[in-house]
Amino acid sequence: MPRELLHVNWNKAQLKLDINPILNKYENYLRFKGYRDTSIIRYVNIVKKYLNENKSVRPSVDDAVRFRAELLNSNHKRATINLYSAAIKQFHRMYGEEVDLPYLKLNNKLPYYLSSDDVLKILNLIPNLKHYCMITLCFYCMLRASELINLDDNDLDLKNLTLRVRNGKGGKDAILPINPDCAELLRQYMEIRPKIVLQDGSIPVFPTDYYNRWERRDFYRMFVAYKKKAGINIPGGSHLLRHAAASILVKNGCDIMTVKELMRHERIETTARYLHLKDDDIRERYNKFLTL
Repeated sequence: MPRELLHVNWNKAQLKLDINPILNKYENYLRFKGYRDTSIIRYVNIVKKYLNENKSVRPSVDDAVRFRAELLNSNHKRATINLYSAAIKQFHRMYGEEVDLPYLKLNNKLPYYLSSDDVLKILNLIPNLKHYCMITLCFYCMLRASELINLDDNDLDLKNLTLRVRNGKGGKDAILPINPDCAELLRQYMEIRPKIVLQDGSIPVFPTDYYNRWERRDFYRMFVAYKKKAGINIPGGSHLLRHAAASILVKNGCDIMTVKELMRHERIETTARYLHLKDDDIRERYNKFLTL
């Protein structure tokens, strides 16, 4: 009995745009240049959009300028446009081309932040011990999401109440203090948590229930879900915890240089955005105590 013939058009020409080889080349280029994995993922996703929008695997310099102009007309945030520009510049540099995509100066506005009551509201409604520890540690150590999920067991020194950040923003390492109550919470969590060894030999402090390391987007979704459940409408994800900690430090009188070191800001101007909170506190005390 003759077998039935499978009728499929295997002609590669029918693909709308075959960009995977180009993206693989770009990824290897960024890795050779020393970019971190998190940056590589962002840049590759941006260039994928860039190539798709231009319907070409080899857009021209003029295409890059036009693409950025469209971003500007679409009212994207300046930080977003700068990120897109940086990724596209590197793509063209891979081919020996320089593209003039000027850096947009960011508005030095105070970021959204949570109050002490907001943080307590969120913590008080979390039933999951792992989630509770992740959010608590993120707050007290002012960690970025990528830094939190990158933590391994040997990064914690609960005896000396310190935590090591490896390959943080800008590829920098840091040693941070841990709040004593937060350290005790971590000790109890570590007693319950099974020790999971990943293929690369690392032991994540916060593994998933599927024997993997957490992804940033999953931590973001988890935090936003608790924030929404707490009835907090402030826009933003887990970075709000960093901003909350910095705001509370400043409001309670901590000097700005200490806050800068704890936040691991490159420039003091970034930390200075929080100073207006202290100014408000001074104004309140001024009105209260300077009376005749």
